[in-house]
Amino acid sequence: MAWSGGTFTRANGSTEWQDDAALGIGIEAAIHDAQDNDLATGINNCLTKDGQNTPTANLPMGGYKHTGVANATGSGQYTTYNQLQDNTFQAFLKQASVNETGGARPVLQATSWSNDTQRATIYLNKSRGTTVGDYTIVNNGDTYGDIIWRGCNGTDFDIAGRIRVVCTNTPGATNDMPGTMLFDTTANGSSTVTERMRIDSEGKVGIAMTPVSAQLAITAELNTSAAVQTWSVTGDVAQAAIEILKFDNNSTTTQNFIHFWINNGVAQSGKITANGANQATFTSTSDERLKENIVDLPPQLNNILNLRPVEFDYKDGSGHQTGFIAQEVQQVYPDLVSQNDNGFLDLAGLGKFEARLIKAIQELEARVAALEAP
Repeated sequence: MAWSGGTFTRANGSTEWQDDAALGIGIEAAIHDAQDNDLATGINNCLTKDGQNTPTANLPMGGYKHTGVANATGSGQYTTYNQLQDNTFQAFLKQASVNETGGARPVLQATSWSNDTQRATIYLNKSRGTTVGDYTIVNNGDTYGDIIWRGCNGTDFDIAGRIRVVCTNTPGATNDMPGTMLFDTTANGSSTVTERMRIDSEGKVGIAMTPVSAQLAITAELNTSAAVQTWSVTGDVAQAAIEILKFDNNSTTTQNFIHFWINNGVAQSGKITANGANQATFTSTSDERLKENIVDLPPQLNNILNLRPVEFDYKDGSGHQTGFIAQEVQQVYPDLVSQNDNGFLDLAGLGKFEARLIKAIQELEARVAALEAP
């Protein structure tokens, strides 16, 4: 076979016919037929420009490119660089099948590589908007952001049973945009929804509840755990578990950090505010217009003298402390003592500094009593 690796080599050298003629040898049919068959084999292995034959194996390009190709119009066709650049490629992403034999296939799948901790798996960037570093944070009034959800067709749009997008505009319209994104735990297409999180059309988030006036609202499920817990890592002493940052440079008590509410958010139960430079304090609502039946507090000296400021060590080894014994305070001021979920007593409003002040008052009372003694 004179064709090897796509290269044609004549069996008897490049001057085969001239050599035979010089020796007085005519053209022999067997030699001519063998060479013609080699040429036919090579020609049949070539691709024709009008597409009359097709490849039978992978075609290495040797580092070269296909040029002058038209834009793709259907599946199984090359997508051009221009289509990717002008975003018309999105139409072909939609054509991916999710009902193939052997399991569902995602419309778009991004896979990272080893040692990829410094790179995003998917990077989205909008050309318009205010940017900080690599990230677009403001769309400058644009109708669309980096991601657009479309095609709800009047029903909830399920993605792997985890994200459901509910349309608010006319289903099937050109600019059909979802108003709410629901995160649930049901299988794809299930009619039973166990909603876990909701992002509404204003960007408000509700976890285990419908979004309300706050940007983020959370409900503790089944009253078995806290609504929010923060966990840090080893060596985190210098790092705050929660940071609250306010925009206005105001250090007076009008600067509110946290509000506390009871009765399902009807009644306020205090707040944490600023309290001068580098200070914060618990603050209570105390306006006279909110109060009635105002009378003077009865004498308290005997109650103060009946309190017992102490020092102690916690049995769990957590350390030494100054304060009070809750059971003893309960006999004097029961409104300062409550019982927690574990059945132990909690004490409010009396800290280590209050213990020292009360001890000092008791010492002063003892001195006064001694001076007044006959």
